[in-house]
Amino acid sequence: MKTSVALFCAALLLGGATAHAQSTAGNFEVRTTRGIPAGKIAVDLSPDSELGRDLRRLVMEKLAKTGHEVGFSGGHILKLQVNLQRGLASPGGGRGDDEVDRRTGIDAQRPTPQGPARAFEPPRPGSGRNDLLSISMTIHGLQSRELLWSANASCRVGANDAFGAGRNMIDNIFAQPNASRKGEADCPI
Repeated sequence: MKTSVALFCAALLLGGATAHAQSTAGNFEVRTTRGIPAGKIAVDLSPDSELGRDLRRLVMEKLAKTGHEVGFSGGHILKLQVNLQRGLASPGGGRGDDEVDRRTGIDAQRPTPQGPARAFEPPRPGSGRNDLLSISMTIHGLQSRELLWSANASCRVGANDAFGAGRNMIDNIFAQPNASRKGEADCPI
C-alpha cells in the first residue's frame, strides 16, 4: 500500500511539473513558495544559443536590480531554458492540401519560379508568426531541492521578433518576481 501511495504521489508531482512547464502561447506564469531566495544567484542556460545568451544577460540584469549578486556559479542556481521552435504551422492556414508527387517530393501545382534564384529572401510583411519562443526559469532549494520559484512564458513570433518578445516576457515576469501570478506575455503584435 505504501508503494502505491508513493507512486501515486510521484505521478502527481511529475504531472504537475509537466503541466506547469507548458503555458499557452501569449501568456506567462510565475509560481513561488518563498520568492527568489536572498544571496547569490547563478544563472545556468540551457540550451546554449545566441538568443539564449542575450536573454540570460537580461535576466541577470533584472536579478541585480532586485539586489541579488549574480554570476555563473555559486549560490542558488536559476535554470533558464530558452527554446525557439521555428516554422510551426500557422493556425487555420497553410498548404496542407497541396498535391505532392510522393516519389520526387515535387509539388506539381506550384508554378516554376522565373528569374534568378536568391540565396536569401527577407521575411515578407504579414508573413505570420510561425516560430514559438518559450522561456522557462526555475530555482530549487540548495539542500532540499524543493522548487522555490518558477516562471514560464511563450509567444508566437515572426522571424525578427524573438529578442523583443523575450525581453517583454522577462520584463513581465520580473515586474513582480516574488508574487505568484498569471497574465499576458506582451507578445509583439
